[in-house]
Amino acid sequence: MPFTPPALTQDQLADLRIALLLFVIALGLRLVDHRRYRDTARVLRALRLTAIQAPHTPYFEKRDDRIFAVLPYVWLWLDVTAAQFVARAVDHWAGYLVLALVVAGRFRGLQEVGHIAVHGGLCASKPFQWAVADLAFTWPLGKARMAVRHVNHCRRHHPNPNRPDEDPNLIRFAAVGFVPGLSRTGFAVKLLHPLLPAGWVETMTTLAHDLTSDRGWRLAARLAVMAGVAGAMAAAFGWQGLVFGHLVPLLLIYPLFSWISVIAEHRWYARADSGRRMTDECTNGRPTDYSGISGWIVRQFVSPYTDSWHLAHSLYPFARWNHLPAIDAALKARNPDYARHLSHGLLIPGRGRPSALSELRERMCGNATGDLADWAAPPLSPPPLAGSDPA
Repeated sequence: MPFTPPALTQDQLADLRIALLLFVIALGLRLVDHRRYRDTARVLRALRLTAIQAPHTPYFEKRDDRIFAVLPYVWLWLDVTAAQFVARAVDHWAGYLVLALVVAGRFRGLQEVGHIAVHGGLCASKPFQWAVADLAFTWPLGKARMAVRHVNHCRRHHPNPNRPDEDPNLIRFAAVGFVPGLSRTGFAVKLLHPLLPAGWVETMTTLAHDLTSDRGWRLAARLAVMAGVAGAMAAAFGWQGLVFGHLVPLLLIYPLFSWISVIAEHRWYARADSGRRMTDECTNGRPTDYSGISGWIVRQFVSPYTDSWHLAHSLYPFARWNHLPAIDAALKARNPDYARHLSHGLLIPGRGRPSALSELRERMCGNATGDLADWAAPPLSPPPLAGSDPA
């Protein structure tokens, strides 16, 4: 007999209608944002593609940009809420698994919108965009506040990519044993670090450190927002919504996506000693082309927004993600250094190029030792674990 799907109840239909409405609103906000920042040719003229860092020109200070600095957080939280309604309507373990993955991907989106805000790239007022990012990202997710992220990311990481004892990401890698000399199996295991006991301990330790770094009203506000978000999820969607739509994404899957993104965005441990900043930036980083369905998945869940064009972002950190594809294409056409280490895809090599992770694996597992920096030759001794989220 042909399969007949079960009839949906009125409550399930209502949930799906609400989810559709929220998705449509979120899509509409994305389209408004896209239209606002469609003037790519003007951006390329303003940047001239001659400086490592673009000046904070009046182009980035449009009159209404405070509104557009808020919209990305709105559509991402709408996505989270809509996914909760869909999962409740489906009410099946597979639906809750998809919910956890989708929410984790949207948490990564919140992180990357906050990433642009930490560079002051969302609007003219840095205090405004930092306050919005704290309210919509760092407080609900228990991350280090924007002022701390600015120090770790803009003052410690960006001027010192891939420099031992200075780049907080390398310090973290050494602390967890993600260093050259790994076997291929060891490399694969380290990719799953946040899902392993040591990784979960690191996640909880960092969460506790970031929470206790605040004092007074900031700590009270942060705790109130965290409790409010978790309580709202539980009240509206039950324990399933709290567990699969908030806690599992926050404590397991989102840290995994963020970890993979960090280790894929630079050519860690590569030799970069030319003494020329542009050349060394293009040696420490690489453009990676994410194409097809797999590329769409990576851009949605692992490397959203600026992270899909990370080398272009490193060179032009104030540029909004809307303009990075055009900047990336212009740099590929004009600067041979920029595309020298071009990779394709996250995991599986393609189009005659290594993938972002396969290129790193070959260097860290001893198959590309000529490309390994002298200071990175194994064994490396781990420093103390950094206490705060580096990015």
